[in-house]
Amino acid sequence: MTKTGLEVDFIVQGGKVAIECKISKNIDKKEYKGLLAFKADFPEARLMIVALIVNPRIVKIPTESNTQEVEIEIMPLEFFLQQLWAGSIIQP
Repeated sequence: MTKTGLEVDFIVQGGKVAIECKISKNIDKKEYKGLLAFKADFPEARLMIVALIVNPRIVKIPTESNTQEVEIEIMPLEFFLQQLWAGSIIQP
Protein backbone atom coordinates (compact mmCIF):
# COMPACT_ATOMS: atom_id res chain seq x y z
CA MET A 1 0.00 0.00 0.00
CA THR A 2 1.23 3.48 -0.82
CA LYS A 3 1.35 6.43 1.57
CA THR A 4 -1.87 7.67 -0.05
CA GLY A 5 -3.64 4.36 0.62
CA LEU A 6 -3.67 3.16 -2.99
CA GLU A 7 -2.53 -0.37 -3.81
CA VAL A 8 -0.76 -2.31 -6.54
CA ASP A 9 -1.11 -6.05 -7.06
CA PHE A 10 2.54 -7.07 -6.73
CA ILE A 11 5.60 -5.34 -5.31
CA VAL A 12 8.84 -7.11 -6.16
CA GLN A 13 12.43 -6.74 -4.99
CA GLY A 14 11.72 -4.35 -2.17
CA GLY A 15 9.95 -1.84 -4.37
CA LYS A 16 12.10 -2.02 -7.51
CA VAL A 17 9.18 -3.37 -9.57
CA ALA A 18 5.44 -2.74 -9.17
CA ILE A 19 2.98 -4.84 -11.17
CA GLU A 20 -0.73 -4.31 -11.69
CA CYS A 21 -2.71 -7.20 -13.25
CA LYS A 22 -5.89 -6.63 -15.24
CA ILE A 23 -8.30 -9.13 -16.75
CA SER A 24 -9.19 -6.74 -19.53
CA LYS A 25 -8.26 -5.78 -23.07
CA ASN A 26 -8.88 -2.11 -22.33
CA ILE A 27 -6.58 -0.20 -20.02
CA ASP A 28 -8.14 3.00 -18.73
CA LYS A 29 -6.18 5.90 -17.24
CA LYS A 30 -7.74 5.15 -13.85
CA GLU A 31 -5.68 1.94 -13.85
CA TYR A 32 -2.55 4.07 -13.47
CA LYS A 33 -3.45 5.62 -10.11
CA GLY A 34 -1.95 2.98 -7.82
CA LEU A 35 1.21 2.70 -9.91
CA LEU A 36 1.69 6.47 -10.03
CA ALA A 37 1.23 6.71 -6.26
CA PHE A 38 3.74 3.89 -5.84
CA LYS A 39 6.22 5.75 -8.08
CA ALA A 40 5.90 8.80 -5.83
CA ASP A 41 6.96 6.62 -2.87
CA PHE A 42 9.59 4.65 -4.84
CA PRO A 43 10.94 6.97 -7.59
CA GLU A 44 13.29 4.34 -9.04
CA ALA A 45 10.56 1.68 -9.42
CA ARG A 46 9.76 0.02 -12.73
CA LEU A 47 5.99 0.13 -13.33
CA MET A 48 4.05 -2.53 -15.22
CA ILE A 49 0.51 -3.49 -16.12
CA VAL A 50 -0.09 -7.06 -17.27
CA ALA A 51 -3.34 -7.41 -19.21
CA LEU A 52 -5.19 -9.37 -21.88
CA ILE A 53 -3.85 -7.20 -24.68
CA VAL A 54 -2.16 -8.25 -27.93
CA ASN A 55 0.88 -5.97 -28.20
CA PRO A 56 3.19 -4.60 -25.52
CA ARG A 57 3.48 -0.84 -25.28
CA ILE A 58 4.77 1.91 -23.04
CA VAL A 59 2.64 4.84 -21.92
CA LYS A 60 4.23 8.05 -20.70
CA ILE A 61 2.32 10.02 -18.10
CA PRO A 62 3.38 13.60 -17.27
CA THR A 63 4.09 14.22 -13.59
CA GLU A 64 2.00 16.78 -11.73
CA SER A 65 4.81 19.32 -12.14
CA ASN A 66 5.03 18.50 -15.90
CA THR A 67 8.82 18.44 -15.57
CA GLN A 68 9.15 14.68 -16.16
CA GLU A 69 7.23 11.71 -17.50
CA VAL A 70 6.52 8.43 -15.75
CA GLU A 71 6.74 5.33 -17.95
CA ILE A 72 4.33 2.44 -17.46
CA GLU A 73 4.98 -0.75 -19.40
CA ILE A 74 1.78 -2.46 -20.51
CA MET A 75 2.25 -6.01 -21.71
CA PRO A 76 0.31 -9.14 -22.61
CA LEU A 77 0.39 -11.95 -20.07
CA GLU A 78 2.33 -14.32 -22.35
CA PHE A 79 4.97 -11.68 -23.11
CA PHE A 80 5.25 -10.83 -19.41
CA LEU A 81 5.81 -14.49 -18.53
CA GLN A 82 8.45 -14.87 -21.24
CA GLN A 83 10.27 -11.82 -19.90
CA LEU A 84 9.91 -13.04 -16.33
CA TRP A 85 11.37 -16.48 -17.07
CA ALA A 86 14.17 -14.91 -19.12
CA GLY A 87 15.19 -12.79 -16.11
CA SER A 88 14.31 -9.45 -17.74
CA ILE A 89 11.80 -8.38 -15.10
CA ILE A 90 13.34 -9.45 -11.81
CA GLN A 91 17.07 -9.05 -11.51
CA PRO A 92 18.98 -11.37 -9.14
